[in-house]
Amino acid sequence: MSIMIAVFKIILVIVCMSKIQPCNAEVDNKVIALAVIPKVMAIASLIGSLFVVIDYIISVRKDTSRKSTYNRLLAAMSSIDICTSTCYFLGTWPIPEGSGPYLASGNAVTCTVQGFIIQAGLAIPFYNLSLSVYYMLVVVYGFNQSRIARIELFFHAVPIFAGLGTATASLFLDLLHNSNLWCWIATNNTLDNNFDLYRWVFFYVPAWLCIIGVTVTMAMICISVLKEERRSANLRRISTKKNLGKQVAWQALCYVGALYIAWVFATTSRIVQKITGKIPYPLLVAFVATLPGQGFWNFLAYIRPRYLRYMKLRNKKRNKKEQNASQNASMNPTNSLPPVSILKGINGDNESGSNTIGSNTTTEDKIEFVDDPACLLSK
Repeated sequence: MSIMIAVFKIILVIVCMSKIQPCNAEVDNKVIALAVIPKVMAIASLIGSLFVVIDYIISVRKDTSRKSTYNRLLAAMSSIDICTSTCYFLGTWPIPEGSGPYLASGNAVTCTVQGFIIQAGLAIPFYNLSLSVYYMLVVVYGFNQSRIARIELFFHAVPIFAGLGTATASLFLDLLHNSNLWCWIATNNTLDNNFDLYRWVFFYVPAWLCIIGVTVTMAMICISVLKEERRSANLRRISTKKNLGKQVAWQALCYVGALYIAWVFATTSRIVQKITGKIPYPLLVAFVATLPGQGFWNFLAYIRPRYLRYMKLRNKKRNKKEQNASQNASMNPTNSLPPVSILKGINGDNESGSNTIGSNTTTEDKIEFVDDPACLLSK
């Protein structure tokens, strides 16, 4: 949080030093905040998406098991988010100069390009849907690798077609203009282009169809996992597949949460605007603080299993050291120093001791903190 505040202050200083429209008493602080907040969240989203893509490129060279449908879907989704996050970071800058919004300094071409890329970002919720369907096919229906491979092309084709298709249509229908926060589907100020209708048809309705689809598939996954738990409980056995399925379901739920965070406030803002004619300022702030950060929310879900695995390993090593220390204390009631060999074991310098810790945690951690449904796949 402190890092985000620092970034906010740095961007605010840059904005206030701008020769285009410097900060002064005539500029409302609320207007400045609406110009700066999307830039901060877009930077966080850009960094998160870059991490996912770079991590995928590096990991597939070292570990062929990372060449799975799950990782390819995430890498593709994050690649698109890198483009949209860049446009959200630019914010009002590409808007034609003199058109009204704070810091507007672009022209018709820069505005059209920004609007096209932001509209093409519709592919991101469709990729979330593809990811959710992939989870469902593996967890609920038990698809194997060969069956998944035959349909993976559709997991990519549908999102790309939805994003580029609606963006291209918006371009030819002359819909991409100044929408105050950034360039997107908006009025062209010369004739009625039904921009409000196209916002819903090209953006919000498809996005929420994806969200509904993701929610339904998530419900099916949870029901399947609960059935597996009950089956295992009735048989009085511990099922490795049950544990894996449960962790995969939790990971899928995290991605669903990221999707809702990104889209709930944006959609609510448009609904309120349609009903009342304006968007309350607090709701507008929530809108610009969540939608541009969708790559960051996905990054948090992506990094979750590694963070949990790291914390468990650290706690186990700490408990191991404390246990050894207490044993040494009982063996040395006069508080004399323990033998050097024991000290090495406590500090992790003893090779055998280090291997013992690793062997006690590796298998269990892989079972408890998995993210890729490929762990449930058969060849």
